[in-house]
Amino acid sequence: MIHPRPSFPEIELDFEPIYSLTPEQYDLLINTLFNLVVRLICRLEDNADPAESRRIAEQARDIFADYDDDLADILTRYLIASSRTDDAPSPTSLGDDICTD
Repeated sequence: MIHPRPSFPEIELDFEPIYSLTPEQYDLLINTLFNLVVRLICRLEDNADPAESRRIAEQARDIFADYDDDLADILTRYLIASSRTDDAPSPTSLGDDICTD
């Protein structure tokens, strides 16, 4: 028996419950969400859907840019690396691939 997909309520983007978090809780939340997004990107890559993984990475980069420049930079470097062709020279070191184990 196939169960219907549960619906998710859309949350209000203006709602700011984060104001009550301690700095440590805030950092944990942002870092946990980043790791979740990276796992999603990697799963899409593993399933040979690079266009979708790139789309998610672009959206995530734009969102994380408002919260943590370092995390947004990691996604930017991933996007640069994923758009390069094998014969194109790399202008700078891109660091570790976010999808390596």
